[in-house]
Amino acid sequence: MAWHRLLGLLSISILLNTHVFAQDTVHSLNGNGYKMYVDKLLLVEGQMKNNLRSGTWKFFSPLGALEYSQEYKKGISNGIYKSYYYNGLLNEKGDIYNNQRLGEWYGFTESGQLKWVGRYQNNKKEGKWIYFNEQKFVEIKMNYYNDKLHGDWLVYWPNGKPREIGQYFMNIKYGLWTYYFENGQMDAQGDFDNNLEQGIWKKYDENGVLLKKTRFKNGKIIE
Repeated sequence: MAWHRLLGLLSISILLNTHVFAQDTVHSLNGNGYKMYVDKLLLVEGQMKNNLRSGTWKFFSPLGALEYSQEYKKGISNGIYKSYYYNGLLNEKGDIYNNQRLGEWYGFTESGQLKWVGRYQNNKKEGKWIYFNEQKFVEIKMNYYNDKLHGDWLVYWPNGKPREIGQYFMNIKYGLWTYYFENGQMDAQGDFDNNLEQGIWKKYDENGVLLKKTRFKNGKIIE
């Protein structure tokens, strides 16, 4: 029975996302515990149940740093996924269900600060996503539908005032877009159609004085 389990583990190891070399690769099975070494470096460790991955598995880089961990149930990715920076701090965290990202996910900077938060549905971005700047204030708010930008788009200056306000339709800019200076005054405003400027665009100075009007057709100035 142990021999058959080792053969099964050998087949499983081929699928692992690690740098595996043909020589000096050792598969260790101790009870239900499994470890894989390459050139005496631990690259994978986890638990087996009925010859299938179970519980939390850890995957290491050739330098010995933990790259990511993943929970398994009956051999399938089900549960919390965490990836890490080279310094050991968390990079991404979220749930995977039946090998697909699902629900709320979090991304972090190399210093451990929250960088973004968003949702996945069937491995695709869905709904509202928020990115944060180094001062921990909201930098960008966006919306996704089926992994494409769809809906309101808002970008903020570090002082919290709006920088860009517009909308996307399936990754395409459309409708009225407005740009602002850091002092809150309007910078420019006009319409997009299929990612191209259309109609009259207005340009202002930082005091709110209208500088010029420019007419566009399909992204090109016509007067």
